[in-house]
Amino acid sequence: MPLIDRALLEGPLSPAERSVLDVVTSHSDYIWSDSLDDLCEMARWATYPRLPKCPTLCPASLQKNQSIVKGDLFLYTLNSTVTCYSGGGKSPPPTETYTLRTISNALNRLARTKRIWAFELHGRRHYGSKSAYDAVKRKYDELPEEQREEANFITEITFTDKNAEGVSE
Repeated sequence: MPLIDRALLEGPLSPAERSVLDVVTSHSDYIWSDSLDDLCEMARWATYPRLPKCPTLCPASLQKNQSIVKGDLFLYTLNSTVTCYSGGGKSPPPTETYTLRTISNALNRLARTKRIWAFELHGRRHYGSKSAYDAVKRKYDELPEEQREEANFITEITFTDKNAEGVSE
């Protein structure tokens, strides 16, 4: 049960937001970008947030009507869902994930409400637990100067209003 202040300021979490928050807080040594591959990983993990490793993608799991087919390959879109195995037992059940858009929206809302940390690295938005800040900053500071400049680490993304998607420095 959240404290009164948090409940009033942040409101309730959707099931997807709760699953994503569980993943981020349970796996504080990971960070995820807003790339489709990272969103796919988060979607699979949000299906089984407490697993120590990310659930395995089922072969040919992308839905043809939600993906772009190029040759024999399926390419993710934000509207894609994938199917993954839980990883438990000899015959783990396949489970369909949230769409990548739902995961992206959950990450954005969790960052906007300061439940997780949002930052920029190499011009791309990243997310992680608040406890990941020190490890990321330490690794960044260990880089040679030219690599730090290239990484262009912005430690905090500020959301200017409820609908803002931009980054301010």
